[in-house]
Amino acid sequence: MFIAEYKSTLIRIVKEIIMPSWVRVAVAIFLMMLIAATNSFQALLIQPAVDNTLFNTATDNTLYQIPIMIIVVTLMKGIAMYYQQVLSASTAAMINNQIRLRLYSSFIRYDIADHNNSSSAKMISLLVNDINGMMGAINLLISGVFKNLFSAVFLIAVMAYMNLKLTLIALIALPLAIVPFAIVYRKINKYTKQNQEQLEMFTVVADDGLRAVRLVKSINAENYEIGRLQRSLNGLYRIMWRIARVSNIPSPLNETLIGVGTAAVLFYGGSLVMSGNATPGSFFAFFAALMMAYKPLKSVGGLGSQLQICLICAGRVFNAIDKKPKITDAENAKKLENVKGNISFDNVGFSYREGVKALDDISFNVEAGKHYAFVGHSGGGKSTIMSLLLRFYDVTSGAIKIEGQDIRSVTLQSLRDNISYVGQDVQLFDLTVKENILYAKQNATDEEIIDAAKMAEAHEFIIQMPNGYASPVGQNGQKLSGGQRQRISIARAILKNSPILLLDEATSALDPISESLIQKALTKLMEGRTTLTIAHRLSTVIKADRIFVMQSGKIVEHGTHNELMEKGTLYKDLYSTQFQE
Repeated sequence: MFIAEYKSTLIRIVKEIIMPSWVRVAVAIFLMMLIAATNSFQALLIQPAVDNTLFNTATDNTLYQIPIMIIVVTLMKGIAMYYQQVLSASTAAMINNQIRLRLYSSFIRYDIADHNNSSSAKMISLLVNDINGMMGAINLLISGVFKNLFSAVFLIAVMAYMNLKLTLIALIALPLAIVPFAIVYRKINKYTKQNQEQLEMFTVVADDGLRAVRLVKSINAENYEIGRLQRSLNGLYRIMWRIARVSNIPSPLNETLIGVGTAAVLFYGGSLVMSGNATPGSFFAFFAALMMAYKPLKSVGGLGSQLQICLICAGRVFNAIDKKPKITDAENAKKLENVKGNISFDNVGFSYREGVKALDDISFNVEAGKHYAFVGHSGGGKSTIMSLLLRFYDVTSGAIKIEGQDIRSVTLQSLRDNISYVGQDVQLFDLTVKENILYAKQNATDEEIIDAAKMAEAHEFIIQMPNGYASPVGQNGQKLSGGQRQRISIARAILKNSPILLLDEATSALDPISESLIQKALTKLMEGRTTLTIAHRLSTVIKADRIFVMQSGKIVEHGTHNELMEKGTLYKDLYSTQFQE
């Protein structure tokens, strides 16, 4: 039942993760066999040691030979254990890195829609917690199963060699050990899934509080956030307590069965010695092998619940890896080349969810090198236009074309290489200033970086930072002001040097001085490029070649500023309202 449910996961672990490192794994398994063999040989040496020394039958040669053999065998065992542990640890670390990289690669390639429907905290939980659990399964398969199984098999073989009947008496009750695991199997399955979900929630709550620390402090909500995390931890504790309680149910029965087997061996083996049918040395050797065998047998018996927990984590990781993006290159996609910036939206319709139209039969043309602005109330569809142009989503109906080519027929990389985006929410990485600007063009020279920063009105404040362009900006640029972050973002777009520029409220929420500097930088950036701007402040788009006024997913008015002020209604109302403000 257990194997059947997780058969596919086990096969994938072996095939996709263990087999690529089969040489390392094979060497580690061989060393485990060597360790098991030395353990068994040590048990065999007990018989001559006891019979020949305690009962005064030893010769001078055997008196020296047995201790020397024990030393040699122990030395071999120690060397084998050292290399096996080092090899297993390094292999596990290598596999761990490979799985994390593979999972992260899947996450980073997910569609924007998938990211919107999940959270970065849940993905991080999978990257950390579930992969740790998955590595438990891999370690159990390699070290736990093989190491304990080899030890048990070799020792049982030694016991059978010494006395087969006594071996059967010792082990006859062990099959009963599977009964308690079969009883708790379903509950472990249920609680483990709940545990991983609760770990996700813990990560989400912690991430929320730390990301919004300024808000938390501003309204004295520290205790509230601590309480949220405490409730999440309490839930996690309750589930972990249930797992511990249920997964350890087999332990008392296993110990009892071992006790019964030990008692039976003592009784029957002792009678053999007393009747003269066995020597004390052979009995001691058998009993020692039995005690040595019980430990790996107990470990193998307890692996079921541990392996089940780890395989559930592995299943969650594989499910995340298997999720493929829907926004991909068409089968015969071509590279988008010789882009001047001519764009057309032909009867474009789009819905984020069924029955609710974000764009409704939108059509317009954009001429290369000109500036087009989109204005209107929130929810009108302005940002959706940019998302569709970048192919974060595919249109529901109609087509978007650049230089007459449907963007679905060109490669995603070539499409996005030809578009630069500067948004309201600036995204900076926890890197240096230089590395953040360089992000847009990895092979740019220092001279190109500085030129881009100068055009973005950023060079002056950068060189005043402690380490200049090598200064770290902190997570999402927290060491910089809002205006400085935006100018770094503009420098990045300048360095990319794409023919199409998308500006999504790039100057909103800034003070007048910062806005003036950024507007100056944007003017330089827009030169010679096709520019599409989303603007809340209409004063920033007065000079646009054409302004589209959007409402409820439709273009309701369009024209120049002067034309719209003369004949427009909604635009005129928006402008008048802002002017009065």
